[in-house]
Formats: sequence, C-alpha cells, structure tokens
Amino acid sequence: MPYTPLIIKKVCVQDGKTIFDLHEPLEWTNGVKKVTVPVLFQCDLASVPRLPLAYLMVGGMGEVGGLCHDYLYREGATLIDGLVTREPTRKEADDIFLTILGEEGVSWWKRKAMYYAVRIGAGKNWHKRKVMEPFIQQEVFA
Repeated sequence: MPYTPLIIKKVCVQDGKTIFDLHEPLEWTNGVKKVTVPVLFQCDLASVPRLPLAYLMVGGMGEVGGLCHDYLYREGATLIDGLVTREPTRKEADDIFLTILGEEGVSWWKRKAMYYAVRIGAGKNWHKRKVMEPFIQQEVFA
C-alpha cells in the first residue's frame, strides 16, 4: 500500500457535508512524488454531489484519494517531486487523485467518472482555502 493508514475523526456536519479531522499524518508516494497531509487537516473526504444517481454510483469511495485531493487543492499545499518541494498544479492534483483511487480498489469506470467530475467541476475550489484553514469557523466568546 503506497499510503499510510487513514486515521480520522468526524468533527461535524456543516452545510450538508460531513467534516473530518486527520489525526495522524497521511503520506502517499508513487516512488517519485510524495504527498504528506498534516495532522488536524480538515476535509470532507471524497465529496460527491447528493444527486441520487451520482451518490449511488460513487458515494463513500476513495477516502484517501479524496483527502489527498482536498489537501493538494489548498493554497500552500506542497508536493515533493524527486528532490524538489513545490506547489502542485491542479492537473497533478487531479492525476494523483485518479492514481490513489485505483490503489484503493475503485473500479476503472468509477474512478474515471470521479476523475472527470473533478476535472470539469472542481476548478472553482482550486486554492479556495489555505492548507490549515478549517471548514468550521469557531466562534469566540468573550
């Protein structure tokens, strides 16, 4: 398995999305590129639109891929590429997502559907948040 175990905790449900905290760093590598997602990173894993057919087809699949993809889409995310640490491109983030889905055992046609869904529909989320910016905004009481 080219990634470490996924250890997460459900934080809340916000705007219909279940939000999770990562409790151990998650690392993935293909031998050349490496992604390390930090502890306490918040995400919604592989979110799928709640359209009945779409969710029945691919809902609940690709949690590691979804978490890495969410991380790589954030401003300030890093990718180790050989000896160089740099920000990934959006295409690299989507390609890594596709690769991890295969490693997680998602069937070829489902992972292709998920890949094309992020290629077509996820661009609006590129660098929308910073790496450690939480999904949930904590209220401060004086």
